[in-house]
Amino acid sequence: MKKSSFIVPPGVPMISGPQVIIMGDKVTLTCSVNSGKPDPSVRWLRDNTVIDETYSIVGGITTNNYTFTASANEQFAVFECQSENGLLQNPLSRTIFVEVYKTPRSPVLTGPTEIISGTPTSWTCTSDGGYPVQKLSMRVGNSAFSTELDTKTAFDRNTQTYTVTGTLSWAPTTANNGQTLYCDVTHPETIGPNNPQTVSLPLTVKSPLDVDAPQTQFNPTTGETISLTCIITSGTATQVRWYKNNKLVIMAANLRLSGGNANTPSLTITQVQLTDAGSYICEATDGSATRNTTTITVSPKGRINSILFYVHDMV
Repeated sequence: MKKSSFIVPPGVPMISGPQVIIMGDKVTLTCSVNSGKPDPSVRWLRDNTVIDETYSIVGGITTNNYTFTASANEQFAVFECQSENGLLQNPLSRTIFVEVYKTPRSPVLTGPTEIISGTPTSWTCTSDGGYPVQKLSMRVGNSAFSTELDTKTAFDRNTQTYTVTGTLSWAPTTANNGQTLYCDVTHPETIGPNNPQTVSLPLTVKSPLDVDAPQTQFNPTTGETISLTCIITSGTATQVRWYKNNKLVIMAANLRLSGGNANTPSLTITQVQLTDAGSYICEATDGSATRNTTTITVSPKGRINSILFYVHDMV
């Protein structure tokens, strides 16, 4: 007796493989189908274009493994697996949607490293090339900023990546001198939850420059020596100059003058003369700020020679 023949449609395709992948990873998408009668073909398509028609049949299971290296081209791609053995009018199919996660590039931190204490200052940290969106934070030492940090996020449709920019507005004090400003970018999807990308800048915070003249009136007698005191009460002066009646004092032009510089701010006048009378100002600068003392007035007096009178008694 002759055995009857029969045909059976294939099973619905089953897809295995990662839906979320990381840029540069080698990825394999596997499509498996319970074989029918006759054995079905299994193929992969993308955008209605066949990309792989190779398959194998083992133990009644037809399998097609499609392998590729993840690139930007696979971002948001839809891969379709089809199986058919000629029994059904249309092939059976199943799809998988793929996201490509991208590690952001190393952040860039810009801004000054030398600051005057109490001066409002801005720093900018930029992180780009990430997907999904990365998180950016800034800190000094281990103290994180909150309200001082403004972050903005932009999505580039061409590269399918995010750019995050953080702008820090902060006025350091001398307590922050020698500390380090950090920008941390976290992206747990690609570099793990405890492995931030970190860049930093060292901070040098200087005291604000200030000067003082403790004595503002001098009434010397000609021939005496006086010192017009100028004290740098805070900060560090890189240059000190003196003015007399709003004109710069040229130290080298008068050998009776000494001091009046960053190392010795006070101005010493030896052998005071009547021509030394006037209004003096000490000016100090640290390269970014300039400070002046109040006006110092010098009013020399002429020396009175004593005349000795001999009185002779007249007999």
